[in-house]
Amino acid sequence: MKILAIDTSTDYLSVAIHNEDGLIAERNFRSPMKHSSCLMPLIVESLALADLSIEAIDGFAVSLGPGSFTGLRVGVATMKGLVFATGKPIVGVPTLDVLAENITETAYHILPVLDAKREQVYASIYRYSGKKLKRLTDYLVIGIDDLLKKVRAKTIFLGDGLFDYRDVIREKKKDLAIFAPRDLWFTKASVVAKYGLERLKAGKVERAYDLTPLYLRPPEAEEKLAARSSASKCA
Repeated sequence: MKILAIDTSTDYLSVAIHNEDGLIAERNFRSPMKHSSCLMPLIVESLALADLSIEAIDGFAVSLGPGSFTGLRVGVATMKGLVFATGKPIVGVPTLDVLAENITETAYHILPVLDAKREQVYASIYRYSGKKLKRLTDYLVIGIDDLLKKVRAKTIFLGDGLFDYRDVIREKKKDLAIFAPRDLWFTKASVVAKYGLERLKAGKVERAYDLTPLYLRPPEAEEKLAARSSASKCA
């Protein structure tokens, strides 16, 4: 079974093709604000690298978020289009699960932290149980100070939120914080594909019409519109 997977949840765009034997092709690059114009060419390039046609793909996987609102919309819409065109199944994978998988088996907790803007981060805490990664908290959108109150054990931090909050984490959790190498701070479609392949083989597919990004909070534009509507009712 061959699966095509994408991640558009951050500034880093990633496309991968995977089968039961492992990774066939993967392309990653930084493309802030360019996902809508770069994603399809990168998919075409990845298929060419793997010497495959889109018809040879058995299923699709997409990182659902949380993350960039625009990036997630582009990714989900593109994959829906491929599903409708080919009739192949699709699965969605939470982005924080994907990022946590960048850390191999360890006794420490793992805490992926993604920049959510507005002085917040997206985060969740994980640890390994045997060889399987277990999530210990809900998917969170939270201020960094409140997040750090949840850190009570040696924890490996990773994710693009560290660009803004690494110094704060080091200062407040200096005895507990371990920082992953920077090349592990970014989500990879190869991990989305790994999750997706497991779910497709288990028959855990999504209805394409129902597939939606995992936002955790409304986009800022919607919040502003709701605030204006509420204010007008009180005027």
